[in-house]
Amino acid sequence: MILTEIEIINFRNYSLFKYYPSPSLNIITGSNGVGKTNLVESIYYMNLARGFKNRKDSQLLNDKANEFVINAKTKNNNNQITKLSYYFNKKTGEKKILKNEKSLSKIGDLNECVNILLFEPGFASIFKDSPQERRDYINRCISKVSETYLLSLKRYKTLLKERNLILKNEKIDKTLLATLTKQLIKESKTIINFRSQYFKKINEVINKINNEISNKNKLLSVNYAPTVDLNAQFETNLMNLYKNSLDKDIKENTTNIGVHKEDYMMLIDGKDIAVFGSQAENRLAAISLVISSYFILKEEVEKPILILDDVLSELDEENKERLINLLKKLKQVFITTTTTNYKEFEFNLEEVRK
Repeated sequence: MILTEIEIINFRNYSLFKYYPSPSLNIITGSNGVGKTNLVESIYYMNLARGFKNRKDSQLLNDKANEFVINAKTKNNNNQITKLSYYFNKKTGEKKILKNEKSLSKIGDLNECVNILLFEPGFASIFKDSPQERRDYINRCISKVSETYLLSLKRYKTLLKERNLILKNEKIDKTLLATLTKQLIKESKTIINFRSQYFKKINEVINKINNEISNKNKLLSVNYAPTVDLNAQFETNLMNLYKNSLDKDIKENTTNIGVHKEDYMMLIDGKDIAVFGSQAENRLAAISLVISSYFILKEEVEKPILILDDVLSELDEENKERLINLLKKLKQVFITTTTTNYKEFEFNLEEVRK
């Protein structure tokens, strides 16, 4: 799918702006503060109806306005046009999303219309950040292509909340606790299966991508540690973990084991990149992880739009050229940077906004 046009009204530092991007590589240039990141954030908003950093909608609003609107059109591989509209009013708190002028009841339905992968500067530290940041990223990626995973994840979170509430009671209903634990195990199996398959596919492509954009010939791989291995004894082994953790769970009033605690690490030449990798290596590995997700989507899923905000900073000239050459081969890509040598792909925002 590609974005063919977007109109933003009262979004961040824009009062009214229309943009008709190229169906391939778009390099958005301009000095700091002109609105490069704000423009690509409006594009990203189309996918999840939220900004880069889970900002409240009121924080995305132009200072001089009470409501913002985003109108856009996308086109799929069959040249079918979809009209999307997003509306938020600060005073009333009303938020609406329209697809072809009909209201969407679930934000998850947006994945059928527009699918976006994002690299923003903060993502360069993903391997050094908290495990929750890494889980959130992978959950978003898998949920984009699997409603089964998304629904299982939602059920798991609901069950986990209920289990934790029971653990907070002075008198614990162990029968209900056991029932919820069995239900958690069922959802855990689905979640671990999807995560295992996702990381397997990532490892099939990430090293090749890293070697295309890096001149260091380092070996990259992702090490995922599931709560319990998927085998014939999965349910029994996971139940035993819950039983062994029960006293601790009761004492601390929370569930201490499970897929909500899982983590993964990026290895560079077999070592934890967060510990042994340089800042540049962490940045390139994070970029490679995002681009890997582009390549491993199921064939029946439309290729996503790729947004790389301020991706070229801290890269040397050779790595910049390598990255641009790779991105030229993809479908629609948006890059923000202050300047570029690739004038054929440039959209100078500063000149347009004069």
